[in-house]
Formats: sequence, structure tokens, C-alpha cells
Amino acid sequence: MSFKELYKKIIGDVKWKDLDHKKVYMALAAVIVVIVLIVLLVSGAFSKKSETPQSEEAVVTSEEIVEEVTEGNPLEVDAYDEINELIEKYFDNLAAGDVERVDETVDELTKEEVKTIEKKKDYIEAYDNVVCYTKKGLEEDSFVVFASYDMKIHNIETPAPGIMAFYVISDVDGGYKIYNQDASEELTSYVLELAAEEEIAAIIADVDARYQQLVAEDEELGKFAQTMLES
Repeated sequence: MSFKELYKKIIGDVKWKDLDHKKVYMALAAVIVVIVLIVLLVSGAFSKKSETPQSEEAVVTSEEIVEEVTEGNPLEVDAYDEINELIEKYFDNLAAGDVERVDETVDELTKEEVKTIEKKKDYIEAYDNVVCYTKKGLEEDSFVVFASYDMKIHNIETPAPGIMAFYVISDVDGGYKIYNQDASEELTSYVLELAAEEEIAAIIADVDARYQQLVAEDEELGKFAQTMLES
């Protein structure tokens, strides 16, 4: 069984809106275990789930789109100032619990997400050392962004490494917004396939290795991580 076949078997119909949530990290971990023999455990931000079953027809269409778009699509690091500013603005205001300013960075924000943002400010102090790894998106002038960061938690000295996935699109004003709506099957499959590519999987693995080491070394961070998992 090839790596791609193994990936598809493990990922199944995990949706794009779960990408920055524990479920998809656990699914990606199962793939990474085969390569680097580690388990991924990285905390994410809010997510909306798409429960629509993935049909065989949609998978075929997604594969064709992925093969076409990924040709000549190198991974770039902090290559676009405007994208970097958007992601950093999102993180800064997420940590501050500033709903209005978070809303300026996304194309849609639900009431449930507003509540989650307001809760996060109780324990998240800041997101530092943000690095944006970008791949071209499905549409012209769109990007898939894997943003790594160090999350500073209130009253815990050691920051926790993490990584989050975003889909960034151009808006009517010529700027960029984070796409935050339910995604098509094509977009779902495309982003998940990118996440399983060797370079990006290695980045996720590195984040996990640092996270696991710091959780083991810092008792307070370890307790916090366990509390988040249990809740």
C-alpha cells in the first residue's frame, strides 16, 4: 500500500472545517506515525464541522483537482507580507478575545465561534513566533496556510508550540480574508492532501516533537494540556 493510499484510508471523510481541531490532528498523527514513529498532539482553535458524507464521485473529482493544482506548487515560507499580516492579526485578536477585530480577518463568524473566542482570552495570553507556510489554493489568488506558533498561556512560563491550517481567499476590496465557511469536498480533500505531503508532514512532526518535549519538562504545561484534552 502506497503512502497516499494509506493516508486516504486513515483520513477517510475528515472535513476541512476540522483541520484546526483535535480530531484531524489525531488523524494526521496516524499518518505521521508511519513515517516518523510519533503521535501528534497539538491544540488548535475553533472549528465548524461539515457532516456531509464523502461520495466516491467527489473523491475522484478531488483527486483530479489536486493533481492539477499541486503541479508547480512549491511550499513557501513567509513569502507574502499581506498573508503574514492577516494571520498575525487573526492570532493577536484571538488571544485578546477581540471578536470585532477577529471578524475583520474572516469572511464569516458564527455565534458559537464568538463564544469560543471570548472563552479563549481567559487562558491564552499571546501567539508568538508565527511562521506562515503557504501553498497555492484551488482558486486564483487563494492560499492554503499552515501557520506554526508558540502559544503563551496565562501563568505558565513555557509557551506551547502549535500549528493551525487556514484557507485564505481574496475579498471584494482586493485584500485577503480567512475562509471560514463550510467547504466543498474538493477543498476538503485538497487541503488534507497538502497536509500529508512530506514537507508539511515534517513541519507538523517537528511541532509535535517540541510540544511533547516541553510538556514533559514543564509540569504546569503538562497539567494544562491534560485538562484541555479531558474537556
